[in-house]
Amino acid sequence: AAGRLLSEGRLEALKHWPLPHGGGVRGISLLVQAVAGVLRVPLPPQQCPKDVLIRCQQSMHSERVVSGVVASLRATAQRLDTGPPHTPIDLLSRLVLLSSNFLNQFMAVDGLSSLRETEAFAAHAPTKVMVNGLLIACQAARAAEAHYPALHRANLYESMWQLLDHHDATVRAKTCNLLGNLCRHSAYFYKTLVTPLLSSNSHASPNRGGGGGGGGGGG
Repeated sequence: AAGRLLSEGRLEALKHWPLPHGGGVRGISLLVQAVAGVLRVPLPPQQCPKDVLIRCQQSMHSERVVSGVVASLRATAQRLDTGPPHTPIDLLSRLVLLSSNFLNQFMAVDGLSSLRETEAFAAHAPTKVMVNGLLIACQAARAAEAHYPALHRANLYESMWQLLDHHDATVRAKTCNLLGNLCRHSAYFYKTLVTPLLSSNSHASPNRGGGGGGGGGGG
């Protein structure tokens, strides 16, 4: 039942509720963090009886919790001074890793674009937020080529290149995992991924590849 609090109608009503009484963008942010905090309690890595976990999953799926959380993040993206919220993004990560049903719901509403909008992939975001965002993107890329168009729309390329140089080893490793999974099923991303590397090499060493140029001869 908690998931129903994140329905589109309720979020829209809360957005227009008076600010002094808990409404507006800040009210939505507080609500989604509270709901996500409750819903993630029975999820792995917590130890929970299997039948309870299954019932919780079924309930969250039927109530479209993933869609509600994504809508909440989209409504609050870059409108608060608190940065990307950890608890809702952690809930999304747990659900996406738990079942392809949640992953499909997430990708259907362009969840990765919403995470980017909320600056979950920005170099200044909290490490745990970045790691959860990368885990979701990795799972999407690993699961099926059908998710590639949504991954492309999310436009995480610039963030990936920045995160490869992040001070945290886990962030760097998850970013490398994401790059590998983007190449898992097909050559869909090859040109987009290689072009920045070629550009970088060109700027770093302008004489490289000049006369001897690799067989790209003529037209």
